[in-house]
Amino acid sequence: MLTPSGNQAPAAPVEPRYLRPGGNRRVRRRRQRRTALAASIWCAAWLAGAGLAAFGFRTGWQLLVDPDRFPLRQIVVEGAGETIDREVEAKLSPLLGRNVLTIDIAEVQRTAATHPWVSGSSVRRRLPSTILVLVEPRVTLALVLAPDGIHMTDAEGFDIGRYEPKYAGVNHAILTGVTDAEGRVSRARVAAGIRALRALEAKAAEFSASLSTLDVSRSDRVTATLRDCVTPLYLSPEDPARNLGSLGDVRQRLSAAGITAEYIDLRFSGEIAVMPDRTGEKTRGA
Repeated sequence: MLTPSGNQAPAAPVEPRYLRPGGNRRVRRRRQRRTALAASIWCAAWLAGAGLAAFGFRTGWQLLVDPDRFPLRQIVVEGAGETIDREVEAKLSPLLGRNVLTIDIAEVQRTAATHPWVSGSSVRRRLPSTILVLVEPRVTLALVLAPDGIHMTDAEGFDIGRYEPKYAGVNHAILTGVTDAEGRVSRARVAAGIRALRALEAKAAEFSASLSTLDVSRSDRVTATLRDCVTPLYLSPEDPARNLGSLGDVRQRLSAAGITAEYIDLRFSGEIAVMPDRTGEKTRGA
């Protein structure tokens, strides 16, 4: 502000403001109390809602698992053929009548796996009263000549059971020489035979399809016989398919020369050894 003389008027003095000691602390405490009260109300409401939800869930679950509700009335088994499916259903029949929601899926799978032809299964509930069991059947890879008869085995060496005429639809090679010194089936020898069969299937499918027997009694060789050839063939345990590509030519040459072989040894890389069958002589092979 300017005076008539043109000079600036002196500024009005500023009155000092006085604050009461502790005033800000009381304001903060009131705000904190209001915030705590609001939080308490919110927590109480949340807990009440959660309690009601838990009570409702528990009540609903008790209704669902009531033994008189959703009784299992049907078990459907599929995947292994009519005969095996019906047999698995019979094993699972004690579950009928139980609440379908309380049935232990792992228990169903374990029970189904007790059937020798079942390697695994998956289970589904179909409300209101059915379970569906999809089984994975075992596949016979070979037959095993055991002391008590011929047994079937799969690719993992699992003993499926005794060979019966009803399983005669597919030809399988027979593993021989699997019995150990104590007269028991040796798992190691069966495993060796399975390895040889799988290698032959992968590398020489035509030869594998014509196999009659595989003798695994010796660790240094696997002796094969074919359905159309009685001459033993010595195969390498490490590479059973070795030299098989030349076997046909060797057999033709022997036939043309009128020579009957005691054995044909295919174990060595790049060469095939033939031991002629000499009448009246007992020739020992390498």
